[in-house]
Amino acid sequence: MLWIIDGYNLMHAWSPLPHPQTHPTASRSQKAFQRHRQKFLDWLGTHRARCHPKDEVEVVFDAYNAPQPTHPEVYFGLQVHYSYRTHADHWIEERLRSLQGRQAVTVVSDDHGVQHMANRRGIAWMECSDFLERWSRETPPAGSPPVQPSASAPPEEDKEKATLSAAELEGLLQAFQQRPVSRFRRRPLPRRPFRRQ
Repeated sequence: MLWIIDGYNLMHAWSPLPHPQTHPTASRSQKAFQRHRQKFLDWLGTHRARCHPKDEVEVVFDAYNAPQPTHPEVYFGLQVHYSYRTHADHWIEERLRSLQGRQAVTVVSDDHGVQHMANRRGIAWMECSDFLERWSRETPPAGSPPVQPSASAPPEEDKEKATLSAAELEGLLQAFQQRPVSRFRRRPLPRRPFRRQ
C-alpha cells in the first residue's frame, strides 16, 4: 500500500493547537513549528515501522512561501517532501497523475479538492480523522521486533525539550492560518469504502 499524506492537514488533525494569549517572536515561532512537525513525523514513522512496515508513506508539507527549496528526505521510513512554490494539493495532483494505473494507493486529506482529484483518478482517499482512528487502534503484529530509533531522529534529551510554550503554540496557530484559502462550496462526495488491497 502507498499512502500519500497531506502533511499539515494530518498534523493539525493529529494535534489540535490551543489558543494561548501571548505572541512570540518570529524566530521562536519557527523553531516551535519545526519541533511540532518533528514530533508528528516521529509518531507517524514509529507507527508505520511497528504496524505497517511493508507500506510506503509519502508525506508532503506545503512550502509555498519557503525562501528556498528543501530536498526530499527519507525520515524513519517516510518519504518527506516540501512543495516549494506550489501548494501541497497541487503536488499531490501531480503525484497522482504519475501513479496512473497503480493499485493500492490511498490519499489522506480533509481537503475536498484533493478528495475530488483522487475520485476522478479512481484512487481511494481517507479523511484525516478516519486515518487517525484506524492507525491508533492498530497494534503491531505478534512477534514483531521492537522499533529501533531512526538514525536521523533527534536524541532523547532533545525530545524531552520539545514541550511547547504558550507563545510557541500561538506561533503555530498563526503559521496554520497564513495560507490563503479560497474554496467554493461543493456537493458532498459519496464516501468510497476503503479497501485494503
